[in-house]
Amino acid sequence: MLSGAIRILFSKQGRIKFISHLDTCRVLRGAFVRAGIKLRYSEGFNPHPRLTLALPLSLGHESICEMADVILEQPISESDLVAQMNAALPEGIAVISAASAIAKYGQLGSAKYKITFDCPEHTKISILLLNTAASLCVDKTTKSGKTKSVDVRAGLKSWEISSQQDSTILTATLSVAGESYTSPDLLVTALSNALPNEWNHHSICRQEIYTSTGEVFR
Repeated sequence: MLSGAIRILFSKQGRIKFISHLDTCRVLRGAFVRAGIKLRYSEGFNPHPRLTLALPLSLGHESICEMADVILEQPISESDLVAQMNAALPEGIAVISAASAIAKYGQLGSAKYKITFDCPEHTKISILLLNTAASLCVDKTTKSGKTKSVDVRAGLKSWEISSQQDSTILTATLSVAGESYTSPDLLVTALSNALPNEWNHHSICRQEIYTSTGEVFR
């Protein structure tokens, strides 16, 4: 039985990838209400169900490893929670599992992304990434609103490239911690700057989240 603080693993795919981080939180809170699963509420003048996502997902990105932390007011079995939530959630979001949280948010280290380009130029991308002498710089806007040039190689921990029909698939593990934080959008921008006019479309799906020591974040 699940009770108290738990972490829910869910996927976000299809057209619903275009709703924001805050809207995703609202959708999940609403699903708990419709499913009849009571959560602990925050205090203050505007109480709401306590719900926190481990690592906000960028607008337009898909994921098969999203995590939400909640506090249950009443015990419930994992199978019942999964079934009741999935019956209450809209198409595109699906709860996969639920369990007590193990890792803390301060232990977040990296995330693996599957980036699919609609071009067969995997050889060119591979050569570019293998060329360690070259930098992959791109302008990044800081929280203060300033723009600075960063080399995405600093946050690129590992990568693999494969081809599928007329597509190139880049599986990249990127840092999500501290100054080395690198978003997949930054990596795509750096590659498109270095290889202009090679593709017209790409898609991004988060595959897994890891701790700073390389373990799967759960």
